[in-house]
Amino acid sequence: MFFSEKKANENRLLTTQCLDEDEHTAAILRRLLYNIKSVTLDKMARYREWDLQCKVYVGNLGSSASKHEIESAFGKYGPLRNVWVARNPPGFAFVEFEDKRDAEDAVRSLDGTRCCGTRIRVEMSSGRSRRDERTRRPRRSYR
Repeated sequence: MFFSEKKANENRLLTTQCLDEDEHTAAILRRLLYNIKSVTLDKMARYREWDLQCKVYVGNLGSSASKHEIESAFGKYGPLRNVWVARNPPGFAFVEFEDKRDAEDAVRSLDGTRCCGTRIRVEMSSGRSRRDERTRRPRRSYR
């Protein structure tokens, strides 16, 4: 009986050590994931905060447009800083180039071409949302 109690105590001790090691490992992983998330969030600015001179609007995209397809089409004109594809509602994207001349070249070359299964509209971003355009339009009077 004494032998089995001793063995049980050893097993409890080993189990406690393993749990401590697992908790330690989990804490390390949590810290790593937190650091990765914060670096990613710091690195990727929200699309409204991008440099407007380097920001390109891509419209008339199909609902199945992928970030990879857009990166490969626009990446031919220069290094890209960011790509954001709308999902709800789908149909448009923003691409930010590192240099404004590359952005302008992409607009001239890609406007009206086929990408992601449709003929896309490509233009320099104005910085205004469609909501802004709706509120600025003069209302017509139907009297």
